[in-house]
Amino acid sequence: MEELEVARRLRMLNGMVRRYLHSLNGETKTGKDMGSNGWILGYLADHADEDVYQKTIEDHFILARSTTSRLLSALETHGLIVRSGVESDARLKKIELTDKAKAINAMMYANLKQLEANLLKGFSDAEKKDVVSYLDRMRGNLSEAQQQQHE
Repeated sequence: MEELEVARRLRMLNGMVRRYLHSLNGETKTGKDMGSNGWILGYLADHADEDVYQKTIEDHFILARSTTSRLLSALETHGLIVRSGVESDARLKKIELTDKAKAINAMMYANLKQLEANLLKGFSDAEKKDVVSYLDRMRGNLSEAQQQQHE
């Protein structure tokens, strides 16, 4: 029963994180709650010096192609990203943040730092590293299990 308890607690924590970030971010300059799109903006900001494509987003966030396409289209509609062609392959579209998105991302980054501080309040540096290690291992375990299901 412990495994179910871990999954339930992770789901509850995920909900609390979403509600907390929503209360901090509220309505962004897009006029809409950023939701999970904020994580994509953050990823694009962190990898601004690299070529990022739809497949890069799919792989990093473990999203279906259709979901990623829908999310990127919404970001483009709101003027937060631009997709530009690549000389070496006409099928690829490089994804870049607009200035509007960079400003929103800066606000969201500050809020994320506040979230992290609240989540890890009272944890030693070693415990913080352990938490990250445990979460990474859980993600890896689920990824492996999903791969085995598709074989």
